[in-house]
Amino acid sequence: MMPHAASRRVSGLLVPWPPGSLVEGVAEPALDRLPVRLDGEIRLLPVAEVLYCYADGDRTMLVTRGGELRSHLSLSRLAERLEPFRFFRCHRAYLVNLGHVCSVIPWTRNAFSLTLEGGKEVPLSKHRAGELRKLLGW
Repeated sequence: MMPHAASRRVSGLLVPWPPGSLVEGVAEPALDRLPVRLDGEIRLLPVAEVLYCYADGDRTMLVTRGGELRSHLSLSRLAERLEPFRFFRCHRAYLVNLGHVCSVIPWTRNAFSLTLEGGKEVPLSKHRAGELRKLLGW
């Protein structure tokens, strides 16, 4: 078999990594689950179940429809890891899953909040509102 014939056969199996998934020059696939500690074990939570994440002092919490779970990752690290899954840093202490956002509520000219499925609200800082406006086209 000729080398170029083998490469043609293999090239159909190659899948490009999502943007921003390079770590120190080594490609790393985006994982669709997050490790969380629950009942003495480490569980793998599907990213799609996370409504939003927030920092509370030295803790980072993941909020799902079923409740809150603690993550060992910082909010900044979560933001990097969840970017391919349409998570948006809406505030310095909040990271929101855009797939669960239902509406943007203006409080004042420069203050907003985001309403999520289930009625939960998270703040949208005035510094991040412009970027979200461009991203969503509102």
